[in-house]
Amino acid sequence: MIIIILSLYIILQLVLPTNLFLFNIRPDLLLVLTVFMGLFNLRGGLLFSTILGLIKDIFSLGPFGLNIFSFGLWVIIARALSRQIYRDNKFIYLLLVAAATWGNYLIYLLVNNFLSKNILTFSGYFFVTILLETIYNSLFAYLFFESLRPILLRYQDGLFL
Repeated sequence: MIIIILSLYIILQLVLPTNLFLFNIRPDLLLVLTVFMGLFNLRGGLLFSTILGLIKDIFSLGPFGLNIFSFGLWVIIARALSRQIYRDNKFIYLLLVAAATWGNYLIYLLVNNFLSKNILTFSGYFFVTILLETIYNSLFAYLFFESLRPILLRYQDGLFL
């Protein structure tokens, strides 16, 4: 059941048209799923985040393997934090998704600047992009929280099948 629902979110990420959103910036649904898998301590969360990162790497123009690394990192961070936060607090989940969005952008920016040997610059477009994606990710995170939470609680600390 959970595989079917998560597969629908993956398909939604891949086919979601960019022109539905302001400045053609889409939410990163795969990152939101990754954070939730870490928060709910799913045993297969690290494996599934690796698969999500691979899917995003295949369909993106960034350095290959960057999303695999960053998604795995966010699962580990979310899993470590999930032991110390109140599980029913939606605000904490939204904050973690926002932090993951900013962290993902910073990792991407640092790696791209290192590979291209350019000086690290932050433009106005960068801040508009990250701000809008943070808002979109938080909105979709709230929807995910409401729709997936009962299902994920059922599979928490259990097999991811």
